[in-house]
Amino acid sequence: MKEILGELFDYYGREPYIILITVNGNLRSNGKAIMSKGCAAEARLKIPGIERLLGAHLQKFGNRLMVTENGYGTFPVKINWWEKPTSRSLCNPPANLAKMAAHKKFADKIFILPRPGCGVGKLQWSEVKPLLEACQLRTLCGLFQNRSCEDNMSNLRTPQMVACRTRPIREPQTH
Repeated sequence: MKEILGELFDYYGREPYIILITVNGNLRSNGKAIMSKGCAAEARLKIPGIERLLGAHLQKFGNRLMVTENGYGTFPVKINWWEKPTSRSLCNPPANLAKMAAHKKFADKIFILPRPGCGVGKLQWSEVKPLLEACQLRTLCGLFQNRSCEDNMSNLRTPQMVACRTRPIREPQTH
């Protein structure tokens, strides 16, 4: 797995990246997805219509991985918004991501994933990382720290996101 330091939304809207937003599987009474904490809350503010799109996806397909044509997708970490994620709730999404990343449609894409369940969910990365590796994401990823982001994030000592791709990952260009 390739681990990077940076801000998830720095990759949004930039080729060849697809950012994955960690979400739950709950809907509001109006049919919109509940996206009230963590990177889901940030996505709600930065991506117009995401609550409605994810809500429709949840109604049609259930709490499953979703990828759009617009450079983002969702990565389910739990069913209910009030629950904490568990290693059990994280079992299927990494396997689905591995299958998706291997598909020819996504051959040139890089999936950017915050450490699932390790922010608001308070899971330990040492618990989650083996789940991602067990789903053969290891074969899609490598390990590094993004030096261009380290300068701006000197308070962070460990990578905070995972980048998955079938080919070597280049560091993003700084603006």
